[in-house]
Amino acid sequence: MNSFNHYAYGAVGGFFFENLAGISPVIDKPGYAEIQIKPILDEQVPLTHASASLETRYGTASNRWEKTPEGWEMVTAIPANASGIITLPFSNADIEVKSGEINFVSSPRGVTAKVPAGTYRIAIKK
Repeated sequence: MNSFNHYAYGAVGGFFFENLAGISPVIDKPGYAEIQIKPILDEQVPLTHASASLETRYGTASNRWEKTPEGWEMVTAIPANASGIITLPFSNADIEVKSGEINFVSSPRGVTAKVPAGTYRIAIKK
């Protein structure tokens, strides 16, 4: 019998949470006081959707995305008393905020926004 409590299994789970769903802690804000949302949204990825939720000391953080004919639809939840940083590899012209108030700032790698607790729905054009 092999142990299921092994680093290799945790590494796969970490990849799913931090890369596919895009939920990770901000290094200098431990305990998920600030949550980084940075999913892999790329035409080269052969997935049509991903979602994950995580119980933090502040509440449930979650992110889900789904590929649509126009691009992607993403829903992010940041728990109360926490904040988030949403980073996407697109330009402001490609992003439509459907719900929540988000002000994206452009950078060479895409757009980034700091957001307070809340639920955000974003449509991204290809």
